[in-house]
Parts: sequence; C-alpha cells; structure tokens
Amino acid sequence: MIPPGGVCCHRQRGSTLISDSSAQTATMNGRSDPMKQDKLVHIACNLCGADDTAPWAVRNGMSVIKCRQCGLIYVNPRVDDPNPDNIYDTSYFDYYKLTEWANGKTFIRRVKLLEKYSPGKGRILDVGCAIGDFMQVAKSRGWDPHGVDITADSIDEIRRRTGVEIKVGDFATVPYDENYFDVVNLGDSIEHMMDPHDALRKVHHILKPGGIGYLRTPDALHLMPLLFRQSWIQIKPKEHLFYFTRKTMRRMLEQSGLEILKVSSSGTYCTVDILLNRITHYFTRQRVIPATLRFMANSLRLGRIRFPLDTLEEMEVIFRKPS
Repeated sequence: MIPPGGVCCHRQRGSTLISDSSAQTATMNGRSDPMKQDKLVHIACNLCGADDTAPWAVRNGMSVIKCRQCGLIYVNPRVDDPNPDNIYDTSYFDYYKLTEWANGKTFIRRVKLLEKYSPGKGRILDVGCAIGDFMQVAKSRGWDPHGVDITADSIDEIRRRTGVEIKVGDFATVPYDENYFDVVNLGDSIEHMMDPHDALRKVHHILKPGGIGYLRTPDALHLMPLLFRQSWIQIKPKEHLFYFTRKTMRRMLEQSGLEILKVSSSGTYCTVDILLNRITHYFTRQRVIPATLRFMANSLRLGRIRFPLDTLEEMEVIFRKPS
C-alpha cells in the first residue's frame, strides 16, 4: 500500500512513465473506503498514439485533456483498473429508471431507424444493456436481442422480464463468435470504455458482412459543451473516459474498418422530470424555472408526458461493416 500522499508509477499501452499522485478514494455513491487508494495511470492517445496534449476541462480534481495531434479528448491520468461496482451500482441505475418511461419511445424510434438500414431482422447486440429496455423493444419488433453489461445489478430481473440472453462482463473480454450479429447497438457506451478503439475493432469482428452498427455518444463540439464546457453535464471522469467530436469519431470508425452511413445530432424523448434534472444542473442559482417545472410535474401532473427533445450535446452514428 502506498502511504497517504505517496507516489505511484505505472505505464500503460506504451505511454510515458510518469509519477502520479495517489489520491484517496473519494466517497462514491454514498460509500467510501478510507484504506483504499486509486492508482492513477497516464495513457497515450487512443486514436493516434501520441502523447502531446493540452488541458481541456477539470472536474472533481481529474483532468480532461485534448490530443494536439488528432483532437481526441480523454481523461488523463485516469484510475487504473477501476472497480465497476463502485461506479455502476444501484444508485447509478436509478437514472435509467427515471428515464425508462421516455426511453420506451426513444428506443422504438432507434429500432425503426436501424430497420431502415439493416437488410433484415436478426441478432442484435445491446452493449451496455443497463435495465434492458432497448432489448425489450427490439424483441417486440421481431428481433433476436442479446445483451452485455459490466455489472450484474439488474441482470436477473432483465432475464426474467425479457427472456433475453445477457452476458455479464466487460465487452472487451466477453467472447462472441466472428460474423455473428446483424446489428450492434452502442448507445451511450463507447465513452465509458477503457479502450474504445479496440472495442470498435471487436464490433467489426462480430458483425456479419454488411451488418449495421449504431453509436450514440456525447459530442464535444456540439452547442452545449461549447457554451458550458467546465460545467457540461457529460463530463464525468470516473464514468466517461473519452469525449469525441464528429471528426475523431469518424476517424476511429474508419480505422476500425467500418463504413459510416450517417452522422447527426441525437435527440431523445424527454419528460418534465428529466428536463428538471438537467436544468437544475446548469442553473443552480436559478429558482423560477425549476419551480415552474416542479409545479408542472407535481401539481399539474405533467411530469410523465413524453416529448421529443434534442439537448444539442450528443451525436448518433449509423455505420456498416463492408460486405
């Protein structure tokens, strides 16, 4: 064990050896372990391999930097070998339960979009399947859904409710056969991965020739991060390790052998409850707007009305494995 205030050194994926302060693990999700310390590791750029960066943002004492060579934005240094149970515990999935009602319509739209590009309905893999609502929609429309998630928090309930095959583990290490899936869905998952480049190569490996992929992730050059970079709601250094622009996302997909079919801003269905959650993040001193939304949600009972909303901070990409 490194003493408090001590130093640890670690090298990862050819990066330069550096000294990192070993900070005590902060309270996460209401829990803390004063004896446990996070070991930080310095990494090279996952897209171009360079180690030439500039500061981009800081959140909770962790740095988000931008590669000067290719523009990829990522957390550096970051926690080495994090325990997923400390990040993706029951409280993490509470937000998915908050958005489940709205996500029903969002996922119907997404599956219909995929059906426009896919030659037929077959096996579809949901990477980071969370509470299983995307798979449930896909199954209702005649697909054969499969899921993988890094935590087993809701897996038994999802299996019971949907009857879908779900694997527990890191997508990077969970085995799948080559040319097995017709569609792979990476909705809000690529930014969480330790090695997104390797993950996209795996997507190429498991997609059938001509198979379709869907990807949704925060867009670091969209309007909201341009207006609110330091307070952008998507900056979560323990969870979101990478932040893409359309340019860096396109380059990584192409380097992974995948063909881009469409890139666009990504909206979802929303409710007043979800909108209130987002507004109170950005406008902590503003009382009138949150109070109005609470009145609409509670007194007028409008909290669960679903409506489409593009928050101007995420992109969606449709891509294909060449035949």
